[in-house]
Amino acid sequence: MKKLIILIAILITSKSYTQIENFHCENVSKSKLLEKYEQYKSGFELIHNGVDAIELTIDQISSSVMKQMCINAWGEVYNNSASYTYGKFKRRNFNISYDAYSRDIQYLEILSELRYQLIINLN
Repeated sequence: MKKLIILIAILITSKSYTQIENFHCENVSKSKLLEKYEQYKSGFELIHNGVDAIELTIDQISSSVMKQMCINAWGEVYNNSASYTYGKFKRRNFNISYDAYSRDIQYLEILSELRYQLIINLN
């Protein structure tokens, strides 16, 4: 029984570590961000005055800002846990499987923050 508990603890720890490792902030790219936006568009789309505000923002965002947004998101996961940020993501945006979220976490978190900031600033 003790070995089973230790194994479960190791699995939980390694899963959390893997999720954090999915953040590759050095390699975030505008083209990949746009690709992920298109993939999850129904959950992120924000039309303002007939213009897709998210797509327009992606076109104008600099790589250094994207990288900083990724680092900020990684910090939130690191400080609060992937489970916490997953729940927050679902409350702010849309329902998504935990596996899909953890696979695309850095881009989903950037898109989530872009959408959140646009909603605040466009109102």
